[in-house]
Amino acid sequence: MSDDSKSTLPVLAALVVGLLALVLVPLGLIWGGYVFQHLWNWFAPPFTSIRLGWAQSVGVCLLVNSLRGFRYRYSQTTDKAWEGGWAVAHVFFTPGLALLVGYIAHSMMGAA
Repeated sequence: MSDDSKSTLPVLAALVVGLLALVLVPLGLIWGGYVFQHLWNWFAPPFTSIRLGWAQSVGVCLLVNSLRGFRYRYSQTTDKAWEGGWAVAHVFFTPGLALLVGYIAHSMMGAA
C-alpha cells in the first residue's frame, strides 16, 4: 500500500462509523421509545392514570439517556473490534428482551 492509501484508510473508517452512528442512534432511540411505551401502558395504569404515547416515550428515553450520559458499559477485556458490535447489540437486544418478558407477563396478567 502506498502512504496515501494508509493515511486515508483511518479517515474512511471514521466516516463509515460516523454514518452508521447517525443511522443507528436514532433507530435505537425509536426502538427504546416503542418498548418503553408498551411497558408503561401495560404495567403503570394500576399506579397512575397517565398513558404515554410514542413521542412521549421517546422523549422519556432521550431524557434518561442524556442524564446517564449515553454510555454503553462494556468489558475492558473485549477485543476492540467487537466493542461497536456489542454496543449495537445492547441497544437493540436489551429493549427487545424487556419487551418479550413484559409481553409474557402482561399476557399472564390478563389470564389471571
